[in-house]
Amino acid sequence: MNEINQDEFEKRVIELYLNEYPADKREIILERLNRLVKRDRDFMNRSYEHTCINYRRGYNPDFEALALNTMQFYIGGNFDDKSTISDLKKIEENFHILINDFYLSQDCIGDYDYRFPKITEDLFVREDFNRVPGMYGGFFYFLNLESGKPILYANASSRMDLDELIIIDEICYTWVDDDYGKMLSGSKIEQYWR
Repeated sequence: MNEINQDEFEKRVIELYLNEYPADKREIILERLNRLVKRDRDFMNRSYEHTCINYRRGYNPDFEALALNTMQFYIGGNFDDKSTISDLKKIEENFHILINDFYLSQDCIGDYDYRFPKITEDLFVREDFNRVPGMYGGFFYFLNLESGKPILYANASSRMDLDELIIIDEICYTWVDDDYGKMLSGSKIEQYWR
């Protein structure tokens, strides 16, 4: 089994990934893939290492097919059109409204350089955390793609026994009676260190 180097891996996987889509969509997909890869070297390193490990174990004799499968595993997003970017912006706005209206203590905000969380495609592959002044905790959150649309799962968590699951889409936010940990463990998301 001859392994390829990481530069070749990156180029080949992007080519393979693009071939999955019609030609008229490829420019958008390539732009977003390249932006993701350049912004997050760890993302591509994980994809490469995961592929090499499975290849050495003999899970798939076709390195390129396994590389493509691994890339899709880590991306988890929908690159069909520009609507996902617009949806993420709306989700971000709804998340900020939720935090500001229900969780952010206006009494504490002056003591902190608080930054509202950014919602980006990275959240399709890794969970993040945002500490909120006055909560004695904050939000764990990640993105999932459901019926072609991004959905944000947010867990309001604190030392004061707060444990609430909120689902946020481009329209609204909704509290749900479900287990955030179960949803996270059922996904392919890299968990935030706790």
